[in-house]
Amino acid sequence: AASLPDTALAARATRRPCAADAPIGLEASGLTVRDDLGLPAVRELSLAVRRGEILGIAGVSGNGQKALVEALIGQRQPAAGRMAVGGRPYRATREEMRERRVFAIPEEPLRNACIASMSVAENLALRDFDRAPLRAQGWRLDRRALRRRAAERIAEFKVSPPLPERAIGTLSGGNVQRAVLARELGQPV
Repeated sequence: AASLPDTALAARATRRPCAADAPIGLEASGLTVRDDLGLPAVRELSLAVRRGEILGIAGVSGNGQKALVEALIGQRQPAAGRMAVGGRPYRATREEMRERRVFAIPEEPLRNACIASMSVAENLALRDFDRAPLRAQGWRLDRRALRRRAAERIAEFKVSPPLPERAIGTLSGGNVQRAVLARELGQPV
């Protein structure tokens, strides 16, 4: 196996551990979430994730991780328990997600993060189509602003092919994920 030159090793960024006293960013207490059949998929889950921590959820398909993520992003109503983001109650509404900068990159983006028949540009606007600069004159959508911003995000996140008007469902799986990343992480600060 080839090794990296010393300069390449020095250039690699290392992630520092999260501070033990970092504030809690996401908290769930006694969270119960039901699956599509109405059966408990998640039972009385309690967790606390500090700002700067990365939490991975793994399990055999069908063991509740999908239902948990759907509850955290507002696609499934919890049956019991509570969630909090930044110490404040959180119901995963679109407004709360925007205000508290909660972003979601689901495992099946064409199923629950995109509308396959809509263009890449339109899918990139799903979070903020009703806000300036995309909203113009009341409820109308500024198509030029939509295409301009989509072209910027497509270039920044290297979505291929770089065609804002192309239906997102025609892209490869990896490029659909890049587009979702562009939408979620490309939000203004």
